Amino acid sequence: MVIPVKVINYTKNLAIRIKYLFFLITRFLLTSFLYICYKYIGKLDIINMMPVVRIPDLIYQRLQAIAIPFEDTPLTVIERLLSEYEARQKPQQSGDIETQKSEEGEKYLVLDPEASSNLRHTRVIRSVIGGKEIRQPNWSKILDEAHILAWKQGLSSEALIKLSLARVVKGESNDPGFHYLREIDISIQGVEANLAWRNTLHLSKNLNIPVEVYFEWRMKEGSAYPGQKGKLIWIPK
Repeated sequence: MVIPVKVINYTKNLAIRIKYLFFLITRFLLTSFLYICYKYIGKLDIINMMPVVRIPDLIYQRLQAIAIPFEDTPLTVIERLLSEYEARQKPQQSGDIETQKSEEGEKYLVLDPEASSNLRHTRVIRSVIGGKEIRQPNWSKILDEAHILAWKQGLSSEALIKLSLARVVKGESNDPGFHYLREIDISIQGVEANLAWRNTLHLSKNLNIPVEVYFEWRMKEGSAYPGQKGKLIWIPK
């Protein structure tokens, strides 16, 4: 039996059309998948995707119970808990802490700036960074000033965001816990004292900016040295 040429050509064209239709459907499904990932998960980084940890509702509620309203996120709460755990696991030995007197005769415990993790429940008394004294200082203002000084040294917003250990975004962010630095057009997420000092020291070391912080431990349970004063000083070599 001889099959007409028209039938053969029709069959070939039908096969090509089916393959092309299959290609279009596959491309549509892949594009839809990538769009959903981008919209609901964030920018998809196939090469270097960060691990995703799912937190049960009960654990999430416990994190909320110890969060600072309008400042904390689940990430900052977990970071604070890790800092407190590390402080208990590797406490700074009291015999290793030097006591100095200020010009006014006040005693200060001199902490190692590289290994300090016992700053919970502290109130900043005085701070000088890059030769500038900060008015009404607190840990957040110290970290802010470190970023401002880095920008004044010529770092672009992009370079500063890459260098900083803090969570920083360009422009004004309305996300919980972020505050806006209009002078340099970035928003920084607030963190507790131990992380604020770690981030400040990181910037100071990379930019050769001296920093001094004088503080006092509050009379609270969990304070390392309730009622005593301490200081952290880092000076470029």
